[in-house]
Amino acid sequence: MLAPGALASAIVMVLLGKLSTKIDARVLIAMGAVGTSGVIFQLAAITPQTGTDDLFWPLVWRVQKNL
Repeated sequence: MLAPGALASAIVMVLLGKLSTKIDARVLIAMGAVGTSGVIFQLAAITPQTGTDDLFWPLVWRVQKNL
């Protein structure tokens, strides 16, 4: 269940390595904060009945906090 998020994280890290020289760090930090806020709102709806299908995209999108 965590593999897609780990793969997305690896891809984002490579992209950020290239973007960090072209985009101001404050912009990247702001994008990461907005992305993390979105994931928090998605995960706020978790209940004991939440399945793995419901957690797939929030776990993939949480890699934005690496921004």
